[in-house]
Amino acid sequence: MYAVQLAKLRGAEVVGTCSPDNVSFVSSLGADCVVDYTKERFEDAAG
Repeated sequence: MYAVQLAKLRGAEVVGTCSPDNVSFVSSLGADCVVDYTKERFEDAAG
């Protein structure tokens, strides 16, 4: 949780990976891209 927020403060592009239940939460933290690992591979989404 803190890592996402700190990375955004430093200007990083943040890609988060989580379950379907947490997609909106991770997005609300500031992640630029949120990957639901039950639907797609992180490697494909972040590439």
